[in-house]
Amino acid sequence: MKSEKLTAKQLLAVTIAGLAYTATCGVCYFINYYYAVYQGATGYTDGQIGTILSSIGVIAVISYILGGPLADKVRSKVLLMFCCLSTAACSLAMLTFPRYEIMLVIQLALGVCALLPHWAPLCKFITTIGKTPDQTNKIWGIYTAVVGASGGLIGLICTAILNSNDARTGMRITVLIYVALEIFCACMFPVVDKSKHGDPVSAGGGSFKLSDIVRLLRMPKVWLVFIALTCLYQTGFAFTYILPLLSNVFFVPLATVTLISTIRGNLIKIVTGPAAGTLAAKLHTSHKANLILYALSFIGMAILVVIPWGPGSIFLAMVSVAILAIAYSASNTYWTPLVVDAGIPNEWLGTATGFSCVIMTLPDTFVYKLAGNAIEAHGSDAYRTIFTIMLGVYIVGAIANFILIKVRKKELAVQNAQQ
Repeated sequence: MKSEKLTAKQLLAVTIAGLAYTATCGVCYFINYYYAVYQGATGYTDGQIGTILSSIGVIAVISYILGGPLADKVRSKVLLMFCCLSTAACSLAMLTFPRYEIMLVIQLALGVCALLPHWAPLCKFITTIGKTPDQTNKIWGIYTAVVGASGGLIGLICTAILNSNDARTGMRITVLIYVALEIFCACMFPVVDKSKHGDPVSAGGGSFKLSDIVRLLRMPKVWLVFIALTCLYQTGFAFTYILPLLSNVFFVPLATVTLISTIRGNLIKIVTGPAAGTLAAKLHTSHKANLILYALSFIGMAILVVIPWGPGSIFLAMVSVAILAIAYSASNTYWTPLVVDAGIPNEWLGTATGFSCVIMTLPDTFVYKLAGNAIEAHGSDAYRTIFTIMLGVYIVGAIANFILIKVRKKELAVQNAQQ
């Protein structure tokens, strides 16, 4: 059975959703992208900037937890409009370049405005665009491509602007570009979603209660989804050490490593997003498609572990990096479809998505510290240990993913028998 083609309205809606993500998160994580520029424009110390970044990290975790139930109580369109407009206001406040204490408050407010009313509502909004599960999987692929293309394009434009101006002028122009995009998206959400009563995806019509969180977390398949997401997500952690390894051990030129980082971060999504969405649509489930990505990731990482490290193995190392980059980028497309395809009740979708993000990013709070200590103690030998551990992580995630497929297959069989 062929899925219906996407309409122009559906394509416009997913494009606006992707642009909104790029605009709001681009400002929220401005320091991560342009640390030196931010420091030059504000004059803050590394310690002060570190405090700001840590505070944003805490806000992110809290936002993922609270944003889920919020998305199940308030219409997605309303939350996304508020997110864009409030983020724009905080962004403009940044450009006054106040003293550190005031900027810290502004950055915290920016984190709340950009993250709390954003990710879970965005996931629900995108899910409402598709008329069928297959369409939804395609739409998520297109969304990933839009984020990659817009993030990459704006990144290139802003880099050129920052290189041509002093720090303060460059930061002002760059942030204003994001603000303009935020306001544009806020104006477009009512155009692409004209619904006035309730969130179409919420069968409960906003009936979600906080007590339902316990019921949700008692569902075994929910934890299978969490594990399947988390283990593959750790490829991002591995890339933190793969890229320096290319430069330090395989002697890949630094300029080449920087180009690889740029392509891996955003531009590759232009291809892998639609491809991943199409694959899930053809398989009629993102669960099977995600399992294929586990196989690719295991192969890519295994190559890196077993090959001799040195200039003579550059080709195989680059093959490994390419496989891992493709698999990891494609997996981003399934962060929400894995939850949706598990048959989580629609009125719980926002909360399930929020908690999946919390679990998925939780290892980030300690794995980098452990890896850093290991590298300090054992040098480059620690890299191979890290990558070997990743093979074990992939096996755990693949097993959870496989069990999830079996569980969901039985559930659907029971549902079909009852109809």
